[in-house]
Amino acid sequence: MVKTFMDDAEMCRDEPVYTHQCELIELKPYPYQVGGHNCILVYDDETICKPLIDQEQLVYAHFPNELKAFIPRCRGVVNVHFEMFDGDILAYAFPDGCPCIQSKNYCMAKKTIHNNKFKFVKSDCDDWTTSVTENGITRQWESAKLKKIEKFILLENVTFSLKRPCVLDLKMGTRCFGDGSTQAKYERKKKRALESTSAALGVRLCGMMVYQCDTGVYSFTDKYQGRRFSNEDFFYAIKRFFFNGIRYRTELLSSLITKLLILLEQIEKIECCRFYCSSLLILYDGHEDEGYQIVPRIDVKMIDFAQTRVKDEPTNYHVGTDRGYILGIKTLIKIADEIKASI
Repeated sequence: MVKTFMDDAEMCRDEPVYTHQCELIELKPYPYQVGGHNCILVYDDETICKPLIDQEQLVYAHFPNELKAFIPRCRGVVNVHFEMFDGDILAYAFPDGCPCIQSKNYCMAKKTIHNNKFKFVKSDCDDWTTSVTENGITRQWESAKLKKIEKFILLENVTFSLKRPCVLDLKMGTRCFGDGSTQAKYERKKKRALESTSAALGVRLCGMMVYQCDTGVYSFTDKYQGRRFSNEDFFYAIKRFFFNGIRYRTELLSSLITKLLILLEQIEKIECCRFYCSSLLILYDGHEDEGYQIVPRIDVKMIDFAQTRVKDEPTNYHVGTDRGYILGIKTLIKIADEIKASI
């Protein structure tokens, strides 16, 4: 919902009265976040936003051209303010240059937002996705208490066109830490890789939601389950991603394999890049009716680049290809082929 500062200017008695008519955009929880710990919010139907990390912004600006078809479009940066009111966390976005950035008590902004309280609506998603979203927003609120204004990056909402998004979030690669990690984090993440499927397969399940046509609700798998999976468990989890409660969506597999092969071909050509700690999203529409597509769409998107290194960075010492990520893609192609043959 969009409001203007002028709507409530008369409510600010201790601040100057602004007459610039900046637009205030109410932010809402993103309901299809199945993994990760960042706060992800809906900016508009086609755009989400999440906390800006300088390295990730740099990566989006210098991402290899060969792979740009596999990432969400970056749509810029926006200012976001969080605050607590009557037990609710409120969040809204506004443009650079807005006088509210210098305001000490955000009086006009508060009045505007209080008319449209920021609520967690479960809709057809369960406690797990609601918990992921709430935890991310609460964590962001805690970090924003001192700064008041946070920078968020605007990204394409890759689930926008899907009526019933089915989402698989996969942590890619054999290495689960970035170049700047402390020794303690290095040891912890190395242990996690060895105890999960990351080390052997180059991929780990970070979260999954699948729409069940027979019940009209979603089934979920969280990252904690994914960390405990054996290699065999991982195979069957990927197989479940294509089961809608009535049948296996076998018609999606050929398209998925084709897209993964294209991604593999491109990544094998790219020197010096490392996609540490990044994820691969696999998405399709769980909604079916009598007129569903003959050739249904399945998307593959690379996301989360806070630890990614691109070729032209002065401090990037890496050479060759990202063999851990390549292993993960090969694993997914092999599993998709096996699922296709077994159904």
